[in-house]
Amino acid sequence: MKTLVLVRHGKAAHRHGGEDIDRPLTHRGRADSEQMAEKFHELGVQVHAVLSSPALRAETTAKCFADWAVLPVGLDERLYDAGVPDLLDVVQGAEDFQETILLVGHNPGISEFLRVLLDRHHGDMPAASVAVINFDVPEWVDVVAGSGDLEWFMDPKILEAENETA
Repeated sequence: MKTLVLVRHGKAAHRHGGEDIDRPLTHRGRADSEQMAEKFHELGVQVHAVLSSPALRAETTAKCFADWAVLPVGLDERLYDAGVPDLLDVVQGAEDFQETILLVGHNPGISEFLRVLLDRHHGDMPAASVAVINFDVPEWVDVVAGSGDLEWFMDPKILEAENETA
């Protein structure tokens, strides 16, 4: 079995003349990413690789998760401005000894990728949201459209609501 963790980067600052790739997280985006990484860590899922778009906002989000997993962040150019074919290419090219990979990317691609993997409408992934998808396959190359089973989904607003009722 393979497990893919999809993460949409946290809320980013608006672009003010600089390059899009250099946009940082807002204070809220950083806080949400840190909280979501901690909540994900509580699940006890052992991640074997963390891959991120090279965009600053995605890399910063990825580091929040990688710190808990004590792993480096691998930057992959294909994840910046990626569509479903690009994302599928990254996943299918993963090393098979890595049973669980965490991928940090951008909308609209990451939300569309989630829909394609589940073969059902799930809605857009909000900023800093996390989806854990299981695949009953022996190799990453066997991951195809509709082969995923959503194990867990969380976003900052759901987490905030849970914390308020606790």
